[in-house]
Amino acid sequence: MPHYEADLFTDDALRSPYEHYGALRALGPVVWLDAHDVYATPRYAETREALGADQIFSSGRGVGRNDFINEAGR
Repeated sequence: MPHYEADLFTDDALRSPYEHYGALRALGPVVWLDAHDVYATPRYAETREALGADQIFSSGRGVGRNDFINEAGR
């Protein structure tokens, strides 16, 4: 599994994200983000496929990165 070490939420990354986007797409259809402990699908086709596969990928328990946010969203 390819992985990406950079933190995508630093001020610099948020101001200029396109270099990161290109690097992520070049790594493959699914990439592990080390700084965030999550998988990412940086390419359009795979992201669209995942969003349409609600029997496999569910957001029923929330999409936040912590329980507090997920509970608040219910």
